[in-house]
Amino acid sequence: TAVAVGKSTISAVAYNNIESNCHLEVVNAPTSIAFDKSEAALGIGDELQLNVGFNEEEYSNSIFYTSSDETVAKIENGKVNGVSVGECVVFAKCYNDVSAECKIEVKKLPETVSLIIPEKHIVGTTFEVLYDIGKDTVAGSVELSVSDENVLKIVKEDNMRIHCVGKGSADITITLQNGVTDTKTVTVDDY
Repeated sequence: TAVAVGKSTISAVAYNNIESNCHLEVVNAPTSIAFDKSEAALGIGDELQLNVGFNEEEYSNSIFYTSSDETVAKIENGKVNGVSVGECVVFAKCYNDVSAECKIEVKKLPETVSLIIPEKHIVGTTFEVLYDIGKDTVAGSVELSVSDENVLKIVKEDNMRIHCVGKGSADITITLQNGVTDTKTVTVDDY
């Protein structure tokens, strides 16, 4: 049992003089912890990783996770899974009863998606891809693709932006986590 903050070595010697050492450092127990978000929304079937933060000189290797309503969302090792539409609170608790909470809202996944982008663009410009999924839904993961990378390229640092690299027409397709898609044709010229 640890009795104070500090470093120590525990040694064990067997009857045949074989010795083993274990180096150990005892740090302060957490006085407070917090999730990296105070609230979050996700869709049914979505996963969201929540991380727990400690004060710099404190630590706990035992964190217990619970949900106020596992029919809405479950949490295991900080990973929240959306189960059904509703709201709940997920908790992280250390062995010394210090805890954190995050409000979770699980929404239904969209049945449709509509791309909102102008049909004409100029070579050398970059534009943001916007989309509509309706009310009271959450998209989950979103993936964009283009039919011709000689005309349009997805910006790697921000895959919701597209750069117009050459003249021509190309399709932009958006695919949501649940497989719902929409496609729009964009024309790029140097006008």
